[in-house]
Amino acid sequence: MWLLSAAAIAAICCAPGYASAQSANAAANDDTMTVVITGIRRSQRQSIDIKKVAINSVDAIASEDLGKMPDQNVAESLQRVPGITIDHNRGVGNGVTVRGLGPQFNTVTVNGRVIATDGAGREFNFDILPSELISSAEVYKSPQANLNGASIGATINIHTLRPLEQKGGFQAGGSARANIDDLGNKTTPSAAAYMTWKSKSGRVGASVVLSYDEKYERTDDFFPGASSYPRSFDDGYYGTASHNNGSLCVGSVSGGKCNPRIANNVTLFRNVDMYHNSINQVEFDHRKRTGLNVTLQYDVSDELRLTFDALASYNDDHYHGSGIGPDFSGGTLVNQIVQGGTDTTEMVAGQPRTVHNGGVAVSESFTNGTVDEIVEDRPATSLTDLFGFNARWKHDAFTLSFDVDTSKAQYRDSKGMFTTVRLKGMDYTYDRRTGSPLMSLSLSNPNYPDASTDVSHRNAHYMSTEGSDLDDTINEVKVDGKWDGDAIALYGGLGYSERTKVTTGYAQPTACAYCGSDVILPSSIFHPTNYNFMGSSGVPTVANWVDYNTNDLIAALKALNVSADPSTHSGDYMDPVKDPAGSSSVQEKVALGYVMTEYKGNLGSMPLAVNTGVRIESTDFTSDGAGQTVISAKPNGTGQNIIVLSDIVPLSFNGHYLDILPSFNARLNLTDDLILRGAASRVISRPTLTDLSSAQSISSNPGNERISKGNPNLQPFRASQAEAGLEWYFDKDSILSATGFYKSIDSFITRGVTTQQVDQVTFIVDQPVNGKGATVKGLELAFRTVFSRLPSPWNGLGTQISYTYTDSDADYSNSAKESVHYSLEGLSKDSFTFVGFYEKGPIQARISYTWRDKYLVAPQTQTGVPEFSASYNQLDAGLQYAINDHVMLTLDGTNLTDSKEFHYANYYYDTQEYRDVGRRYTVGVRFKY
Repeated sequence: MWLLSAAAIAAICCAPGYASAQSANAAANDDTMTVVITGIRRSQRQSIDIKKVAINSVDAIASEDLGKMPDQNVAESLQRVPGITIDHNRGVGNGVTVRGLGPQFNTVTVNGRVIATDGAGREFNFDILPSELISSAEVYKSPQANLNGASIGATINIHTLRPLEQKGGFQAGGSARANIDDLGNKTTPSAAAYMTWKSKSGRVGASVVLSYDEKYERTDDFFPGASSYPRSFDDGYYGTASHNNGSLCVGSVSGGKCNPRIANNVTLFRNVDMYHNSINQVEFDHRKRTGLNVTLQYDVSDELRLTFDALASYNDDHYHGSGIGPDFSGGTLVNQIVQGGTDTTEMVAGQPRTVHNGGVAVSESFTNGTVDEIVEDRPATSLTDLFGFNARWKHDAFTLSFDVDTSKAQYRDSKGMFTTVRLKGMDYTYDRRTGSPLMSLSLSNPNYPDASTDVSHRNAHYMSTEGSDLDDTINEVKVDGKWDGDAIALYGGLGYSERTKVTTGYAQPTACAYCGSDVILPSSIFHPTNYNFMGSSGVPTVANWVDYNTNDLIAALKALNVSADPSTHSGDYMDPVKDPAGSSSVQEKVALGYVMTEYKGNLGSMPLAVNTGVRIESTDFTSDGAGQTVISAKPNGTGQNIIVLSDIVPLSFNGHYLDILPSFNARLNLTDDLILRGAASRVISRPTLTDLSSAQSISSNPGNERISKGNPNLQPFRASQAEAGLEWYFDKDSILSATGFYKSIDSFITRGVTTQQVDQVTFIVDQPVNGKGATVKGLELAFRTVFSRLPSPWNGLGTQISYTYTDSDADYSNSAKESVHYSLEGLSKDSFTFVGFYEKGPIQARISYTWRDKYLVAPQTQTGVPEFSASYNQLDAGLQYAINDHVMLTLDGTNLTDSKEFHYANYYYDTQEYRDVGRRYTVGVRFKY
């Protein structure tokens, strides 16, 4: 048995070979298409036979003993299933979108159990589950009543290794590989080992899978800190407009002298869209992941099987980000180029003035301004575990299953540090007209050379502990029964689950917040970089600056005794402090029951299979937390805001809802090779748990005055859906299929945005709300084949091609920016995957190209406009060479086209993030015993 690799969750197409007789027999009698592979190669024909007997719309993905796809995790392998696309974040594919519905709409289960997550919502983080632990996976696009996990997208069920489904005796193997990050020029190790044992009697079995994966990856990231936002010369951001000794002064007047924020030669402007700052940032992410899965099985008798599972995944992640960027809230604007808009005449301080109205500032120059260097150090750990027990009793036609499990996820990020040091008296110019999402940037200081890499003129500015702790706990119990007659099967079951998500927020009230930045820091804590930021872009920009260790910065500040409020200063003033207003606890209790029937007979001479049932789910939830209000908010005249908050007030909510969810699935064999499928169902997806919380955050940064909070009154997503598909198995190793789908969604949870005026500051207030409904419709096309009829050696060639079209009439806007419209998160109209493979003798090769159209990342950025991802394509490849039956060499490469990740805010020219992740490779060896 080969070790299950990261590539092992490859798509369903595989080269000719063989599977075990046990697997073949199980497949022939199992409509859910679970397959356990024990041979060296998995038969393409076997895959197709399994799909042909399934009643509902479900795609099986088997872990092949030889990993064939160059994927970094399970999510990247899932994108090769028709209808599935994934989000790429810093080079790693994670969030899964199914038929246009994003990760929050999909449920992922492990052995039929919902697993706790280390993120803020329900979305499963595939990165926490090493693929070495996985035996197979199923993607259910049309639900059935006995399926665990409510979802209007899809349910993905992942199976771990089962020892009594393996060969007898002892088997073991392992792998070792080197992970190479081309951009960061780093190489890190990964290794895994497995063992399975089954007694001679076949009644007792044990399996253990242990894995270690270390990655050290670099990302070059350009982003405007607070997105772009329309600004006017007299909105307070640039001070005030007044006359001083007969001249107009936009800024402030002190002692009869104008301290300008806008020079007299710059045309005054109103509602011009512009950046507030921008950051050139290099990010290093060092991750160490250890995974363990233990399974014990015992057949007490021919009728009773007991199974115990223990799964654990531990991640140790240290993020270090270092960047530099001008802050446009300081200095004097001496040049501005605006595209679009019109000139008007206004009375300004009693005089007629030309004012440019509208348009986009594409280039600006500032003198005597400020430049911030930002360094973040965020050490975080997470531990996810799952313990389960299953007893399965089968007597004649009756099967009874009892399953109980508990799962916990802990995420610890309370010691994350966000710090900035400030350069003053700086001159800088930016220009967005580069033909690239990356803008050009130059900066200098008239008093010393090499201003970006000089270590002697850095001023203390801002530093804070930022982060949160998350605890997610799930307890489940369920009983399932089945009676299997000759033509009719009856199912029924009861279940109960309880889930609690606790968020603990942290703040730092004595963090030298926006101190005067007049304290020079010792040069010894800084060192110039040689990052060569975005070196291949061809855009002239600041490519190197200085970096530092945040602990060294804190130590230097303590030695200088610098604090925002000396009266509260102590030696440990940077320790995290719990923030009650940023903390919450949400508990959800679900009681359920279902009945279901399956009929297998004939419609005339054509075989017909029908699955129909109803599932009832009763949900109760409570939400506890605390809140504050903004009492006053005023600009301080230096580009910052001073806010005063109320005392913290406890908050508590509770709610209940009941859902009746019928489902219908049918398969009609028109001929031996042509199959028609249809399905209809009522489905729900529950709100993200943190959206139900009362926790809130309040930001006072200019251009990002914002109040974000949850909404305990949310109702779930509810939808009615239908689909129909035709599958043609035109050769023993081939399939051509088309499926149309339609979803009518009653109400979408979206971001409700309003504005709140407090004194002289306007806050954007956003929270999730139940918005209007929408429809989602589309078409999936899939083709795969092995060219086995070609002459040798070409008969080892094969291909898999899939295309998905998805459309929706969803049209949302927010009250803060009613002219801005957006659709559903994660919905790409078009997505496409091509896989070509060759398997002959000791050689196995794969090449995979994926492309997805633009899609909505988030309904709003910090300034209230939506964030989109531009279309993205990626080319991956893998090569394996079997030295003998026990040893195989592997070489994989991802993002071989060096594709960039590009997000924009509302308009394509308005960059939100532009990332370069480079190419990544793995080279290794696999062995078996």
